[in-house]
Amino acid sequence: MNSITSTIKSIIENTPGYTLDTFLGDMGISLTNFRSEHTVSIDPWYTVAQADRYCNKSTVTIRRAAKANLLKSNKKGQNKGVEFSFRRSWLDRWMLKGAPLGYLQKETKQEIKAI
Repeated sequence: MNSITSTIKSIIENTPGYTLDTFLGDMGISLTNFRSEHTVSIDPWYTVAQADRYCNKSTVTIRRAAKANLLKSNKKGQNKGVEFSFRRSWLDRWMLKGAPLGYLQKETKQEIKAI
C-alpha cells in the first residue's frame, strides 16, 4: 500500500462516521458518476463497420460470415433490413478459426481443413 492510500485509510478509520463516500465527496468526486463515466466494457459491441476495421476484412465478408453462422452475431430485423452486432470476443474467435474461409462454399472449406 502506498503512502497516499495509507493516509486516506487512516483518515477514514480514525474519524467517526467518516466513509470513503464522504471523503470523496469532500474532494468533489461523486463515486456514482465516476463509475458510470469511467467504466470500460471488457467485451465491447461492434457494428459491421467497426468489425471490418477491427478484423481488417470487408463489410461484405463480415456480413456473409454472420449470415452463414460462421461468425456469432446479434441480429436485429429481418431479411434485407438485418443489422448485425458483434462482441469483440466473437470476432477474435472467428479470426482465430480462419476468418477468410467464411465466404467460401462448404465443400471448399472442408477440403482446406483436411489439408
